[in-house]
Amino acid sequence: MSFCSITKTYHIAELDWFRGLLDALDQLHLLEDARFTHRGARGKHAAELNATIQHWTERHTSDEVVRELLEKRSVPCARVRRSDEVLHDPRLHESGAVINLRHPRFGDIGTVGTGMPIRFSKFKAQFDQPAAELGSANEDVYGELLDLSKTEIDELFKAGVI
Repeated sequence: MSFCSITKTYHIAELDWFRGLLDALDQLHLLEDARFTHRGARGKHAAELNATIQHWTERHTSDEVVRELLEKRSVPCARVRRSDEVLHDPRLHESGAVINLRHPRFGDIGTVGTGMPIRFSKFKAQFDQPAAELGSANEDVYGELLDLSKTEIDELFKAGVI
């Protein structure tokens, strides 16, 4: 299943966008319907309008919706990509917005995460270090912060608490 995001119709202040949407839906007669003649009325009857739009979009792919609305009629809309499409987008990798993650001990672990897409002219912006391994701060937290002895910490570990 794919999805497409269309600007909330009751927020479409531009009549040309609304006309384009209704044209694509083959519902131009709704331009004369008092429930939809102005933004306030469209807001009050958004559920009805959204049902009409949903009925139309369910019969089309996201690419078809974008082609009919954005490309042919300049109605603001966009295809909503799945997570795997975003995480494997070459342009996002090139920009540094997403990066292949490396584990400090295991190296490349075959997963992708958020990068640092910010660019400066004189230095490279990047994360300084990977996230700490699970449990690596136990001594500091339990020992120094909670003032537990080494023996008490060992007992909690053996009991499976930490």
